[in-house]
Amino acid sequence: MNTLRAILLLAVLCISFPAKVASQGHTEAVLLCHGLGETVGMIYDQRENGVSDENNRGLAILEQLEQEL
Repeated sequence: MNTLRAILLLAVLCISFPAKVASQGHTEAVLLCHGLGETVGMIYDQRENGVSDENNRGLAILEQLEQEL
């Protein structure tokens, strides 16, 4: 469930801030959203290929982000 919270938090950040950031010419929000999409795709692909959640690199990335937030 903590992984879901991390995904939701990052998704809210992606949705909430891109207009402000884009108007200032910064690309951090775009990079954050892109990275989140890549990570979720990685989780999905590894689960489809039978990788256990303990060895799933995408989940490890989200867990690390959650600890830093």
